Amino acid sequence: MSELNSLLDQAAEDVLENMFFSGIMGEMQEEAGGERLFATVAFSGSSGGRLSVSAPASTAAVLAAGFVGEEDGSVSDSQVRAVVGELANVLCGAVLGRMNPAGHFVISAPEVSDTECEGAVRDMEIQRHFEIVEGDLAVGLSVH
Repeated sequence: MSELNSLLDQAAEDVLENMFFSGIMGEMQEEAGGERLFATVAFSGSSGGRLSVSAPASTAAVLAAGFVGEEDGSVSDSQVRAVVGELANVLCGAVLGRMNPAGHFVISAPEVSDTECEGAVRDMEIQRHFEIVEGDLAVGLSVH
């Protein structure tokens, strides 16, 4: 389990730095409350499972602005939702690539919601809660 924790931490750091111009400042005990966006992807192939992310709407909006190269506040709600889904997708690919570099995987299209659903971070075997420059980000991973 600690190996997967480490892989998830490394993947999150790399994805946030390289694609979202952000970074992890520290670890949190649990995700903060309030209005959040949720995205989940399922994967199958060499291994199967799910990866979920959750972030406050305000954090997601700033991450989306950085991702699309726009000013804060100028990104539409639909763009923010798409970027949160892309974060889950890219993070899943980064974790799987580290977990099994020679593996073959199929990652589902992200399911994005503003309400927590089945497969949310709190339901995952591995849960990481990061303090990032823009707020907080929760990531969960289950592998079977």
